[in-house]
Amino acid sequence: MNDRSERTIEDFLSYKLSLLSRLINRRSTRYFAEEFSMTLAEWRCLVQIAENLGCTVRDISERTYADKGQISRAAQDLVTKGLIVGKSDPLDRRSVRYKVTPKGKAMFQSIFALRKAENQAVVDLLTPHQSRVFLECLDLLMAKFAHDETSS
Repeated sequence: MNDRSERTIEDFLSYKLSLLSRLINRRSTRYFAEEFSMTLAEWRCLVQIAENLGCTVRDISERTYADKGQISRAAQDLVTKGLIVGKSDPLDRRSVRYKVTPKGKAMFQSIFALRKAENQAVVDLLTPHQSRVFLECLDLLMAKFAHDETSS
């Protein structure tokens, strides 16, 4: 281990990633509340449903490592707002399969375009080489931790 990399907690990679995630989430939370009257959890749920037709709370939880209760509440709020609809899963009556409504699809598409532009602005803070290496490193770490999660 590189001895200069861990003098204080602020030097830990996990600490820096956690802080960066919190900063991004705070910014996103304000943005979604002000611009779309939507929570970040609702947006994340809407994305999963829009991109994965007929998914359940469990599917979303497994894909995002998010709490099922939080996803369930976000899905219910999206139903109330008319952005998604749910139908009982014929294979498991305890579960509901969700799909986006036309209103939800329009909302998803407009927000996605804005988020894509914002993502590009963040990526542009790095050189192309830095961006490629950073994303490769994130993919490597995520694959390792996802494997550990499913192995335990």
